Amino acid sequence: MENSTWEQKKKVPKIFTKEYWKNYNWKLMLINLAIYIVSYIAFLLADLLTKKNIFQWNLDGSDGTNLIHYKNGFYGTRSVLHRGTTLELGLGMVGLHIVSIFIMLITLVGIVFIQAKNYSYLISALAAISAGATGNMVDRFLYGGVRDVFFFSWSDTGTFNIADGCLLFGAIHFVVGVITIFTIDYLREQKRQKFEEKTRELEESENDNTTTPNTEDTHTEDKNPQILDTKQTPNDK
Repeated sequence: MENSTWEQKKKVPKIFTKEYWKNYNWKLMLINLAIYIVSYIAFLLADLLTKKNIFQWNLDGSDGTNLIHYKNGFYGTRSVLHRGTTLELGLGMVGLHIVSIFIMLITLVGIVFIQAKNYSYLISALAAISAGATGNMVDRFLYGGVRDVFFFSWSDTGTFNIADGCLLFGAIHFVVGVITIFTIDYLREQKRQKFEEKTRELEESENDNTTTPNTEDTHTEDKNPQILDTKQTPNDK
């Protein structure tokens, strides 16, 4: 049983083989791509529209007003043009554009190789990451910086936008999703192996029972001739 399982694992189609693409589920890929595109557009529009409606430029249009427009006990809005990145990667404008395009391509390629339905859970995470990278890239290309409009009233440590939230949400969603899926698959595999072991043990015990001779029957057969002999003795006399 173990050898056959190992042989099956070795025969799993690889990405760069004809067998993989021969068995490729194109219908599932198109469904995943449609979900990705719809989610991507929704996240991107949410980012660009909030910036357009909330962000206010200063008089010469070179920066945000840096003034608070609204504030409650949880969050507030203000206009800050951020010429760096949320994580301060130390990259120039060209480097940031390259990173953004790379992120978009990686997430798009990732959709192509999601062939298991349980991994479809990760599509929205990839779309959020891509939309976040695109939203900030558009700002850097048009304005030389990112329009940040939100801050937390209870912890005013910086200003951010929905694109930043998409990047953070997408990354956390993706990591948690991968860990969850791998954990579930691992537990299922362990359960399957235990079930196979129990089944194999039952089969072996049944085989042992069928091959063991019935000693009681042999003893009975041996005694029967003696009984017959004793019955025939008076008749012979």
